[in-house]
Amino acid sequence: PTELVGYASYVLRRPDEQFRIGLRAQYWLNSDGGSHLRFSPRIFYARTLTSSVSWQTTLDVTSQSIHLLRNSTIGLPNDIWVPSTSRVAPSQAFQLSTTIRAKLGKSWASEVAVYFREMTDLVEYLNEPNLTGDWESKVSIGNGSAYGAEFSLRRERGKVRGWIAYTLAKSDRT
Repeated sequence: PTELVGYASYVLRRPDEQFRIGLRAQYWLNSDGGSHLRFSPRIFYARTLTSSVSWQTTLDVTSQSIHLLRNSTIGLPNDIWVPSTSRVAPSQAFQLSTTIRAKLGKSWASEVAVYFREMTDLVEYLNEPNLTGDWESKVSIGNGSAYGAEFSLRRERGKVRGWIAYTLAKSDRT
């Protein structure tokens, strides 16, 4: 397969905010003669709310033309990468995330982030032991979603530096 990709963006910066909008175009030409054209818009906005608090949010649409197939029916993991074809489209995801960062005094900083992701055209092996032959007939194609929150606390100055973080996430596939 052949992949052609282009990206363009526009950035607007002001002292207390930044805005970026972009568009990624991806053309995937399959070895079997089929093709897929995907457009992936991206939007980023960041703003300084106070001298110690900032906020940012992003919206991304992404496309993945190569799929990882995993099979462990024989007791050993067997992973292969396969390309999108005329029968198996590229996977796509829509993600929205937002983050708030805060400085806590001179040495400490904290961050809270939440995200939501919808996915389409996800590819997985069917639950069968015989995987020889045409791989396209042995996969199921479905959808998924994921969402979660991430929390972190960092010490950025002083003799002892480091961070502690916690992530709570859920992912579903159908």
